[in-house]
Amino acid sequence: MALASRSRQSQVLASDAWELFTGALNLDGKHLQRGIPAALLSSGCSLAEFTVANGGNIMRARRESCHDVNELLLPSGHNKFEWDVKSRLSSAHSPSELLNCFMRSSVSSCDSFECQANIEMTYFRLPSQMCYTIDMYRKLNNNVNHPMSSCQTPWNYDLTVSGQWNPNTTWSLRQGDTLPLIIHEPLMVPPERLSSIMIEPGMDYTISVTQNKIRRLPKPYSSKCVDYQKIGFKDTFYGFLNLDLCIQECRMEIELRLCGCVRTVNEFAHRFQGGVHFCDMARDEMCSRTTASVPGVYAKCDKKCEAPCEEIIYDVRLTSFAEDKSENSRKSFRYTVKFASYSQKILEYQPTLSIVEMFGCMGGYIGIWLGFSLLSVLLGLNELLWKLHKQRHLTTKIVQLTSAIATVASTTETEDRKTTSRPAIDKQTQHVKLFQLKSASGPQLVYR
Repeated sequence: MALASRSRQSQVLASDAWELFTGALNLDGKHLQRGIPAALLSSGCSLAEFTVANGGNIMRARRESCHDVNELLLPSGHNKFEWDVKSRLSSAHSPSELLNCFMRSSVSSCDSFECQANIEMTYFRLPSQMCYTIDMYRKLNNNVNHPMSSCQTPWNYDLTVSGQWNPNTTWSLRQGDTLPLIIHEPLMVPPERLSSIMIEPGMDYTISVTQNKIRRLPKPYSSKCVDYQKIGFKDTFYGFLNLDLCIQECRMEIELRLCGCVRTVNEFAHRFQGGVHFCDMARDEMCSRTTASVPGVYAKCDKKCEAPCEEIIYDVRLTSFAEDKSENSRKSFRYTVKFASYSQKILEYQPTLSIVEMFGCMGGYIGIWLGFSLLSVLLGLNELLWKLHKQRHLTTKIVQLTSAIATVASTTETEDRKTTSRPAIDKQTQHVKLFQLKSASGPQLVYR
């Protein structure tokens, strides 16, 4: 039985504890370093992660067998890259071909630096968007010479990212110009479906963020959180798990067991177990039917995966934007991310326990550790009390019966004593009395 929990909200100054954001830009991803960098652990600060999507653009030169982008489109309205995982990876822009990144510090104690090396191509977002993630800690690898290692106030950094592509060497697989920008927790790459900001080509944006932290309680409390950091670093997902990534990992394991392959609707299908088990178009359709025919096939994933015990979320606001009127501005974009506050809000769950929940918890623990349920304990206790009650009731009856027998015996003995103490009556007196009785009853007839 889940126990109740009560949330408490507090505000902490950045000097005490602050997690700096890391961003993910949905465009392109490679292998990341294991573990949490020492700079993140020692200072308590983490740059947020940014993911941005490239809007369905691919490099034309890498599709030598195609002479027109329409050859990549299917009659159903889909494109071949939705199932052709190898082609989607080989046709995408590399991070250096598409993006530039710069971290500018506003204080002298922290040095500014180029951060293009921190951009990785991470996952594919259906139907046609390759995603790129910017994580300041993933490739730091405890490098003491890196500016981030010596900076004690990382919230004083501003991140500027610009993107540009050559229309002569680029094909677009979809209509629409907006590019999703997702700002999320560092050291993980969750495949968010909702974007923090939609970037429009030809525009220059200034974005402000504030950080919030949520601390939940594990079972048996109602928040039922899971400590994903204890589970460990996952190479498949470029970091640690969260609720969405845990569910996706569970779903891919089920699909691999039932279908022999992983459906490409999963963003990280190309990296799961070495990236060799993803389904082609025909097998993907068969797997979809197979999983649909099994009732509640994914239900165990919802039970297995819960919200993280500690989660960082960002409140994102668009501060300003301006149009870039330069030539070919519609083939480029730019955004700058700053902190709006040097403090963070912490929402912390506090344990509470009601009487009913306490008995439920006790029953659960008794069943786990002693092998029997609270109900069996109560039934046994009730039987014992009933036996004691019956025994006490029987004892009372015996005492009452004994007392009654003793009373009767005492009365009889008293009567006997009275009888033996009367004076003797002679026989003559008895005859006289008998004669008187007979005379009183009337004349008697005597036959001889």
